[in-house]
Amino acid sequence: MKNESKIKYSFIESILIIFFLFSGYKCPNTVDIKSKNRKTSTANNKTTDLVYEYIHPLIRIKKPPFSRDVWLNKVESNWISNLFQSSSLSNRSPPSVIMIVLDAVSDLQARRAIPQTLSYLKSKGLFTFQSHTIVGDGTFENIVPMLFGQSAIHYQIPNTNDSRYEFIRMETKLDPKTKKRYQVKKIIHYPGPFDDHPFIVKNFSRLNYTTYFSEEWRESAFYNLKNGFRQAPTDYYLRQYWLSLYETMSYNKFSGNSNPKPCYLNKLLHYLSLDWLESFINIHHKTSDYPTFGIMKMNEMSHDYLERLFWIDYDLKTLFENLFQKKLLNNTILIFCGDHGHRQHRLRLTRIGSFEAKLPFFSMLVPESFKQQFPQVMKNLKHNEQSMENIYCQRECFIYHKI
Repeated sequence: MKNESKIKYSFIESILIIFFLFSGYKCPNTVDIKSKNRKTSTANNKTTDLVYEYIHPLIRIKKPPFSRDVWLNKVESNWISNLFQSSSLSNRSPPSVIMIVLDAVSDLQARRAIPQTLSYLKSKGLFTFQSHTIVGDGTFENIVPMLFGQSAIHYQIPNTNDSRYEFIRMETKLDPKTKKRYQVKKIIHYPGPFDDHPFIVKNFSRLNYTTYFSEEWRESAFYNLKNGFRQAPTDYYLRQYWLSLYETMSYNKFSGNSNPKPCYLNKLLHYLSLDWLESFINIHHKTSDYPTFGIMKMNEMSHDYLERLFWIDYDLKTLFENLFQKKLLNNTILIFCGDHGHRQHRLRLTRIGSFEAKLPFFSMLVPESFKQQFPQVMKNLKHNEQSMENIYCQRECFIYHKI
């Protein structure tokens, strides 16, 4: 009977996996522009169809090649310069760092939904940290410690000194005498900006790293009831690109959080995120003269729906295969992680779901050369796979190389 139950369970599990893998939404080859979105000519009162529409991010000119002499003569002490001070590494460039963050993905969800990707990366030496924990409930509460090294509470103070952070909110109140509801205007102040705070990107920019930041959602980590940055914090900053995309006629508009048809033209949004990151790496990782620090966060395919992450397993695997085949990650530290577990699905109401919300996916892949050059680092990484740690430890990796 035990064997029969195991067979039945395996069969049902296989059917579920097959269902999730092949039930993904496909964007149409042609875009249907509804009449309410069409431009109408006032002269002849005729509706004109969309002829051509495409948006491009504005990218800064490529930086000068990396100067090792200038880099090693920096006054500030940092783990990268200390790491490469030894004579055996005197001719070596510092490693690039690429972070790919999947919104609301737990360790168990990653194992369920992207097994092909994880299997491929593990064949390359991926370390997965199964006891990695959150330090707050949502994205902002975990992204801030990760990238700023401080508690998010310090970044939620309303800015009362700048009218640009002042907004009007309508509140509904109840008259105690008449029992009727009425609307009241209330002025609120949002936090921000975060330009003067210790964003980890600044540490790498000072070392002449080429930096990159992309996040799909307009109400993202630094812009959900906040106003993030006045100046672009990175060299490649795709914030304006995504804002423009959401206003195009070719985007399937949706007022909610996760779009049921997240398409721009005939592509799902995650394709765009992956394409821009791959293009960035293709440009800068062909030689060791352009070390990079990149952060790419994907929201649409993982935040609200458990099943959507299954759809992109093959695409993620293909991205990594292409990069490794071109040898573009040979001198790159890859951090592939979630920011927290799933918080929207009914799974959270179960016992296992309550654990998943607090145990986000976190993994790291270091260059093959590290095995010979830094054996103690490799031992520490292996040991920490089973150790309890949190997002502050990740910040320490960036600053002090305490892996």
